[in-house]
Amino acid sequence: MLVINYSQRYKLIKSYIMKNIKRITIGFLSMVILIVSLLVLTGCSNEEDHITATKIEIKKLEYGGENGNAKELAAGEDLHIDAEIYAEATIYSVTVEMHAAKETTANWKFEKEFKGEKYTLKKNIDFHEHIEISKEAKEGAYHFHIAVKDALGNVKRKEGEFLIVEKSN
Repeated sequence: MLVINYSQRYKLIKSYIMKNIKRITIGFLSMVILIVSLLVLTGCSNEEDHITATKIEIKKLEYGGENGNAKELAAGEDLHIDAEIYAEATIYSVTVEMHAAKETTANWKFEKEFKGEKYTLKKNIDFHEHIEISKEAKEGAYHFHIAVKDALGNVKRKEGEFLIVEKSN
């Protein structure tokens, strides 16, 4: 009967590994490559996992002064906004933003997200709002932005400009 102590066993294992290191390394690397390939291939799918773009329309957009489309307003007046909005995947929100044009020193800003029973989860709406221009708003050119976000996260934007002028008596 052959008796091998621990140091002899260690030397035998070490010599086996040293003689076969190339084969062991190649086998290990092959296993790693196989596992990574399987993970990558099973993670890919032919189905589209991203949000599908759906149709959003902003029609008959009017914004401005008393008659609805005058692009000159005085501080303290109401800005009238009206638009027909359609979203194939239903409307989530409508955001209106107004700010000074870059080339002016005007200071007034406005941003509001309109949601709720009146607008959310509907396909067709008549968006109609009146926004008071601050009495402290300085004269100058301003940008107008309207953005409609649907239930899938798609966004449609329209923009324009208007002027805040000195109030006529």
